[in-house]
Amino acid sequence: MDNKLKYEIDTSFQNYITVENLIKIRAERKTGEMIPEQITVGTKSHDATLSDLDIERMQSICWQNIASIPEETFEEHRLNTKLVLQAS
Repeated sequence: MDNKLKYEIDTSFQNYITVENLIKIRAERKTGEMIPEQITVGTKSHDATLSDLDIERMQSICWQNIASIPEETFEEHRLNTKLVLQAS
């Protein structure tokens, strides 16, 4: 497949999101909000560490980055995407 065509196909779907992905990103966002409050990397100053919960460091970073997006910006982006139902 021509790379230009592949790029055009890929970008034509960038504004679509499945219900499953919406639920997943909301859960990751909420987890990212909770991590700094509940978990300390590498120490036991809280009840659990990332490794205790099988959360990888890069997952934690990504989720906290998603959580750092202002709510208004997050919702604006969500409203500008088209929600699609994915057939199983």
